[in-house]
Amino acid sequence: MSAKGSIILWIIATGLIIATLSGHSVLITSVLFSPDGKTLASGSYDGEIRLWDIATGTTTATLEGHTSGAVSMSFLSDGATLASGSRDSEVRLWDIATGTTTATLEGRWVESMAFSPDGATLASGSGWNEGAVELWDVATGTTIATLEGHAHSVSSVLFSPDGMILASGSHDGTILLWDVSEWTHLLNGELAFGFARAVEDQAYTAGTTITALQLPEATGGEGEITYRVSDLPAGLTFDAATRIISGTPEAATDGAVEVTYTAQDSTGAAATLTFSITVNPSLSFGDLFGLLNGGASEKPPVKTPSAGPVPHLRESSLH
Repeated sequence: MSAKGSIILWIIATGLIIATLSGHSVLITSVLFSPDGKTLASGSYDGEIRLWDIATGTTTATLEGHTSGAVSMSFLSDGATLASGSRDSEVRLWDIATGTTTATLEGRWVESMAFSPDGATLASGSGWNEGAVELWDVATGTTIATLEGHAHSVSSVLFSPDGMILASGSHDGTILLWDVSEWTHLLNGELAFGFARAVEDQAYTAGTTITALQLPEATGGEGEITYRVSDLPAGLTFDAATRIISGTPEAATDGAVEVTYTAQDSTGAAATLTFSITVNPSLSFGDLFGLLNGGASEKPPVKTPSAGPVPHLRESSLH
């Protein structure tokens, strides 16, 4: 894909370019092969979708209807129907043979989508930080369920081969598994910190103001999530609403202080991270001078020349 609106086809085994498909006038946001590999669908930033004959490299149809970027597409297993999702908050179903819209499903900004193996259900993952997955009945165009659990955009959705499990991945760093028969969390929405597997250990100087050390947000769980920390050095405070540690450490610590950061949901389930904070003493000029001079805490005395005989300068003679 290219920002210039062209598509490049490559032979994987050799890395050679076999064709360049040109036609879009703006950035291409998604491409997808049909199940039989004979057709390529491409969506662009202006909402236009093109169908390409791979054998000839020509456009066979231009599908128009979206008013914003067509960022995700999915073919039904028989290749006869294409679903497209857009930032205009619409999901459209297209008849590939005629190039016409057969259904328009209105919901949320769409970031990802996938058909179930039997083609009866379409899952669409929402963008713009909504964190929801919508399930659609393909035959009627109605919403079956809305699955909520992610804290950020849903960047990918995929059904298991038997159609019994739906996986959804999000920009919050989590993957949720859903029971298709009941549309519930298979893993009960386990509370976790997403990408943040640890908080870096911190070191500060006593008397120096810390404006904002923000701790990571937890995802999953049930109901409201609350946050707390334990054993902060004196002078530091934690704001649970913003997850920010700030303040001015008052005195040096005797080594590193281990801090426990806990997120807890309404059921009592909890996730924790631990890290250390060390507060070093503030240094005077004398202390700093001593560190730079092997431990001496005071300036060395200035040496003055001792009194003694003035050296005799012998006059040179000219001959």
